[in-house]
Amino acid sequence: MKSSALLRTIALTFSVAISLACREGIANDDHTQHSSNGLNTMNTSNNQGIAELVTVMISQVIAREEVRPPVGVPLQPNRDIGFASIFLDLLNNQEKDHVVTIEAVEIYNVTSKQLESFEFLPQEVILRPLENSIISISLTNKVGYGEGDSAKATVTYTLEGKTYKIESAIVPIDYQ
Repeated sequence: MKSSALLRTIALTFSVAISLACREGIANDDHTQHSSNGLNTMNTSNNQGIAELVTVMISQVIAREEVRPPVGVPLQPNRDIGFASIFLDLLNNQEKDHVVTIEAVEIYNVTSKQLESFEFLPQEVILRPLENSIISISLTNKVGYGEGDSAKATVTYTLEGKTYKIESAIVPIDYQ
């Protein structure tokens, strides 16, 4: 009995959050959204009264730099020392396929206000009807993060011929 009431409360909270995000997405005419929580919702229909159809959210970013090699591994020149992991949640609320093309993933050093030298090749994600998918993107570089103690990720993607941009929350850089 208590667990069903809890589930109803969680479902209601989730519905309100999605509705608010959808309303924010509909009001934005240039199809570019920036938010500290990385939530972006798109209404692909011409009728703006219909609930959102595709949701893309940055759920987690992990930034770390390994200056020293792991214990027992000899020091090697040109090894990767900068690492970034970005987790994207994609939700297709419609009963038809949608193709999301992740065009760019960029990591910014918040302290130095510089773009870090991570490379990303575009990738296409096919969302089947009513599919909830989690995509993990791993980036590496050979120079690390330079100065600073925090970073954020920006993801640019296209959906239905329109380009969108979402931004993660600021996360600490783990120096090991």
